Amino acid sequence: MDLRAAQEIVEAFSVSTGVSCRLLDAAGQALYAVAQEDVCEALPALLGPLAPACTGLHGCAAPEALRFGGRYIYFCPMGLAFFSSPIMDGGLLAGAMVAGPVRIMETEDLLASAGAEASAWENGDAAHAQALRAALERAPLRSPAQLSALSRQLFANAVYVSDSGRELLEAESGRQRSDAIADYISFLSSTEGERVPYPLDKEQELFRAVIRGDADSAGELLNQLLGHIYFYALDAGEIHSRIEELLVVLTRAAAIGGGNVEHILALSRKYLRELRHMHTQEDLTRWLAFSLRQLTAQVFHMADVKHAGAMQKAIGYMKRRYARKLTLEEVAEWVGYSPAYFSRIFREETGATFKEYLNALRIEQSKRLLRQEQLSIAEVSSMTGFSDQSYFCRIFRLVTGVTPDKYRKRGRRIDYGKEYGRS
Repeated sequence: MDLRAAQEIVEAFSVSTGVSCRLLDAAGQALYAVAQEDVCEALPALLGPLAPACTGLHGCAAPEALRFGGRYIYFCPMGLAFFSSPIMDGGLLAGAMVAGPVRIMETEDLLASAGAEASAWENGDAAHAQALRAALERAPLRSPAQLSALSRQLFANAVYVSDSGRELLEAESGRQRSDAIADYISFLSSTEGERVPYPLDKEQELFRAVIRGDADSAGELLNQLLGHIYFYALDAGEIHSRIEELLVVLTRAAAIGGGNVEHILALSRKYLRELRHMHTQEDLTRWLAFSLRQLTAQVFHMADVKHAGAMQKAIGYMKRRYARKLTLEEVAEWVGYSPAYFSRIFREETGATFKEYLNALRIEQSKRLLRQEQLSIAEVSSMTGFSDQSYFCRIFRLVTGVTPDKYRKRGRRIDYGKEYGRS
């Protein structure tokens, strides 16, 4: 690793947070440290034979942080909290940043939970107990939520120092997936022996999420389905069969969502070959999550490209044909979408329904025609695609705030030359 850069980040983290921080190598040996308070140095002298054995406490900080997805929070025998994040170099574990100690409870509660205060008082040494209390209070007090936030900040710093943060980010993503799957398994195990049916509705929601290219929703749904499969499957063979079925669902949805069919079929064949080499739940979960991201990315990319061109084509068609009867179905057919899909995409892209946009387009054209006094309101209505004059007047007032007749009269009162500074 870049030792100087790592030292600078350790110092910046410690100074900005008020929490001691140190840099360790892969074996757990300290390379650099910035101590805000000498809590750990003071405790052994105060506790003497009562001092807890902290030897090797931080030795596993690096590998444990990597195993737990890039963030590892742990406690010393005195109940003080530490947290660590690994540093990667060339894809290998190079070391770790470790911060702490931090108190997450008041000193009296900390002493009581550790049992040290009782031992000191049994010796009848009140001054000794007070010194111990003062030493512990040097450790900054943070709430559990603040401790978690500090851990995330340290993780971000470790990503910055690592030569490639990809391994750490993937580890963090994997930890979140594992937590979500574990939560769903915990829910299933709490049903007191009553088997929960396979959530077909979740599978259908997953199908629709992939069609939309909604990777976040698809990922959450996939975690629940995997939780059910892992909990109820009888053996590894059944797990593989069920995941193969999920893979078929995902690839079909990606194709329907607009991805390149040939490319998606090639990906599907590749996935099926890879599946044969996945033997652990961790590998299966990580591999399937990666496959899902690839498939939804195909849909999202194609949707972006297609929607931009389709909306431009649709609006151009509407501007050329607004003066006659025009339906959503006709425009959808023109751009090659189903009416329901076109309606949803049109609203997402323009912020208005097809009817609202068409009426606004017609009203803008009618305002131009109303300035021509030789045209009656009925003629303007007909020329802009409104078959009913009363409906035209109602929509015109809704859009502009005045009736067509008032709009025309208001236009007569304006001297446009003076209004715009022209002679």
